[in-house]
Amino acid sequence: MSSAEPAKPTLIGQLLGWQFLLTSLACVGLVVGTMAVAGLLLRSHQDHVLRDLGRTVCAGILTELREGHGAVDLPAATNEFLDEMLPNQRVDVFDRATGFHISRGEPDLSFDRAAGLRDRCVSVGSGRAALRSCQQRCEDRFTVRVAEGDSLHTSVVRRAALALLGVLPISALLGALISRIVFGRLLRPLQEITQAAAQLEPGPGVRVRVAPPTAELARLETTLNDLLARLDAAMSRERRFAQQAPHELRTPLTALRIRLEELRATTTAPSTCEQLDTSIEDLDAVDRLIDALLVLAEADDADFPTAPVNLCDLAREVTLDSAAQCGDPAPTVEAPDEILVAGNPDLLSRALANLVDNARKYAGPRSRVHVRAFTQNGHGVLSVEDDGPGIPDEIRPFVFERFYRSAAVRHRIPGSGLGLSVVDAIVRRHRGHIEAGRSDLGGEAMRILLPLLPQRPAVGP
Repeated sequence: MSSAEPAKPTLIGQLLGWQFLLTSLACVGLVVGTMAVAGLLLRSHQDHVLRDLGRTVCAGILTELREGHGAVDLPAATNEFLDEMLPNQRVDVFDRATGFHISRGEPDLSFDRAAGLRDRCVSVGSGRAALRSCQQRCEDRFTVRVAEGDSLHTSVVRRAALALLGVLPISALLGALISRIVFGRLLRPLQEITQAAAQLEPGPGVRVRVAPPTAELARLETTLNDLLARLDAAMSRERRFAQQAPHELRTPLTALRIRLEELRATTTAPSTCEQLDTSIEDLDAVDRLIDALLVLAEADDADFPTAPVNLCDLAREVTLDSAAQCGDPAPTVEAPDEILVAGNPDLLSRALANLVDNARKYAGPRSRVHVRAFTQNGHGVLSVEDDGPGIPDEIRPFVFERFYRSAAVRHRIPGSGLGLSVVDAIVRRHRGHIEAGRSDLGGEAMRILLPLLPQRPAVGP
């Protein structure tokens, strides 16, 4: 036996996987974009504040210098203005030409890092020690630089970034949960179509009737129904051919048989008589083949009248008929009084008779055949067992195929390879199944399982 195929992924599973991936990527992009835009806005606001403060310091020092009318130098003007201003930021005033430098506020900042910069804002350091510094020239007389802690590295910004990153997986999982509910509802009509198609029984006019709410699923339902209609038309043509062809063959074969029998009655030559007998036997084989084809056509026919059938009576009647037609030991029967199933009594009789004849033919002369009727798991069971050689395990899966015959018996035992196929077709038409296995008698056991007829509730007096 071949190994089981690996389970295929479900459509809803794939949709959820892609949705989770796309949602995660979208959330990551949204978080990164939000943090980038927020960073630009914070940086722009901080630079604007620092430049305004630098311009204020520059204007204040220049005012002190002008009011002194040359009597106040740059260091004195700077100290006087900064003493009055008391800035919260770090303010540095320096003149590279004279080497003058004065600073107020915290944190400390070396001038070497930005000595060559003019009218620019830069970041200095990293982490919590990162600073943002803006400097500008004041009428080419001196340079003012204002610095404070970088706004992008404050504790508030870090907490906001961590909050956004923490919301990311929660949003993705919440989106997956909501999508699972939404996708399940959207795909429910597809499951209904699958269930409806699985429950369809072969027959004319079968259709999937779900009426899905979406256009795509409606087209799928229409396509399935069109396919069912084409299959029904093809099967109807096949059934008509299977029903008509055997009848059409019987007329010329019957005429041929009559002529052969008339010729046999008037012929005395031994060799000719032997050939005529062989030809008549071949015609009998063809007649049995046609009869089997007719039974198959009847089993596949859509018009299938049923009635309650007692499997126990059926087993006894078929066994008696088989005993009367053959000189071998009569089959034994084991059956209670009544086991009722719904079916066609003629077809079921033919199926059981085929199993009994098959057992007697392949088990060999003087073989024992035992027929039983019993119930099992809500089914009525007809079992035919023999004490013959049985069916080899390697060919048992193929014995119900039409026209299949084992090479070991093909030229030794006459037959058409349709006996068990007829039984299988009849049993499947009755919504049952047939099993083959080893018999307790040592040979083969064939079991027909048919659904029991529901018992009617007892009516009180």
